[in-house]
Amino acid sequence: MTSVNDFQAVAARHSREWPAEFLRLAADGMLDVSAAGEAISLLHFSTNFELLDPTQIAKRLDMMAEPDDYRHIDPDLGLLPFAMEPGGNLCCFLTQRVHGDSAPVVVLINDEDEDEYLADDLAGFIFSDMVTSASEFYDDDCLGEGNPAENAQAWLAKYRQYMKPKQVSALEDLFANPVEERDDDSLGFISFEDAEELIARVLGGGARDEELVLWERDI
Repeated sequence: MTSVNDFQAVAARHSREWPAEFLRLAADGMLDVSAAGEAISLLHFSTNFELLDPTQIAKRLDMMAEPDDYRHIDPDLGLLPFAMEPGGNLCCFLTQRVHGDSAPVVVLINDEDEDEYLADDLAGFIFSDMVTSASEFYDDDCLGEGNPAENAQAWLAKYRQYMKPKQVSALEDLFANPVEERDDDSLGFISFEDAEELIARVLGGGARDEELVLWERDI
């Protein structure tokens, strides 16, 4: 089992600290990449991101810190990666903007001119990822295997305690929808457009609507 100390040790090597809300997940056993049995790791049903274990996080922090890293990321941003998209984009906490037990969640985009501000905190990230994942999945994805409705309810049951009441309520309504079967064999509880609207309505605008550039692009 991956422990809180494992994550703290990796961050400490780069003089950084995880937001308390993330360490709570670690203490609760929700960050084990190879969770088994009834355990559902943070991104088990996600179709967008995969969890990074402490060794993988350490590797990426070391790369960011190299003087010849092409991104030249300002260490004062205090980025702490914890997940990755299939294409290699890193999902990170922006600890420079920590507030209380939370820190914003951002994505470093490799092949675009800007990066992405996902949510003000981990709760918003969990909500956003659930909605986005629910908008498109396949029957061989974890969410689509067997009974998608039961999978979605199990996911929500495990993580409702980490989200805000408004987010939980929106997900309860979402997962009560019938699963749509599409012509391209994808499945969904909600359309892409409606998913974006739902996320915007529940999480609001603010920093999510502002331009965000976290590493140097060639001009």
